[in-house]
Amino acid sequence: MVLNRSHELLKRSVPVIKVWDSLGLKRKDNSAPCFKPEEHKNNDNHWSVSFHQKTNTFRCWLEHGIGGDNFNLLFQSKGMTFPKAKIYLENLSAGIKYIPQEIQAKLIEDELRFAIYADFISLCRPVLNVPNASDYLLRQRGMSEVALSSMGVSCVVSHKDTLGGLLTKYTLEQLTHAGLLNAKGELYFSELDYALVFPYFREDKVVFLQGRIIGNSDAYNRYHNIRAHLPSIYNTNVLKSLGQTEALYLAEGPTDTLSLISNNMKAVGLAGCKTVKIEFLDLLLPYSIVLCLDHDTAGANASALVQNYYKRKGKTVPVFDFPNEFKDVSDYFSSRRSLC
Repeated sequence: MVLNRSHELLKRSVPVIKVWDSLGLKRKDNSAPCFKPEEHKNNDNHWSVSFHQKTNTFRCWLEHGIGGDNFNLLFQSKGMTFPKAKIYLENLSAGIKYIPQEIQAKLIEDELRFAIYADFISLCRPVLNVPNASDYLLRQRGMSEVALSSMGVSCVVSHKDTLGGLLTKYTLEQLTHAGLLNAKGELYFSELDYALVFPYFREDKVVFLQGRIIGNSDAYNRYHNIRAHLPSIYNTNVLKSLGQTEALYLAEGPTDTLSLISNNMKAVGLAGCKTVKIEFLDLLLPYSIVLCLDHDTAGANASALVQNYYKRKGKTVPVFDFPNEFKDVSDYFSSRRSLC
């Protein structure tokens, strides 16, 4: 990516230590513990990060690719896209206070937050009642009506009406702290025309929301997560009826998960390759996991991370073998090829 002058200026002018501190990460003087100890040998949490004021960079000395400038810090620690990282640094440079997502989501009680998400979904339209969205998922992606209906997949048809409906019960401050509104007071999915919305259920509660554009665009921002703590993987409810010897496919994203479910396979999904958390992996530890991540660099790296973690736990995790010509299992199944 070619950076323009404003990007270069931000790299030079916003101290990486200031960015580190703004994220609520632990630090003492010029050293700090790494924010990804799960990638260290034996899962250690040594103070392995140092800061270099002259180059305005940081580095973890345990050689696992963590380090770089202030943009890299935001990419690696929070999974921000380049445009979001740029806005973050611009705001920080201007003295605008940033509340980390994990802290922001806790400013209101979980029960209220989950109620807001449930009401949001109730104001959306079921995807099967939206012709262009249902056509895309059913005919182009080969998903089943049962899977889409049971997982509550919906569409935001009118951003104005959806926000208006929420404001009859909640304040703008509550909606912002729940992660549904951006800095302009707009719904976080407002930039997506007829956005697909995937609710993350835990028991009978909606604990997270993820949006996606309709179509097969390769744009980096086709998925949009609300600005809130991610407390769960997608479709954890399947674990209630799953035997420990029954194959459980771990997919990347809701659409791949739904493709597997539509083909009568038990599946859960990560919100993305950068959302691997120890708590999620520990939740799945008792089950017979089969990795089913994308055929790209991010998917390969996430697969290696997951396999290495489970290997240290004495568990071998196989990878679902589908042809490399398909980027993901959704592409594979939509091609109407049968499983071997």
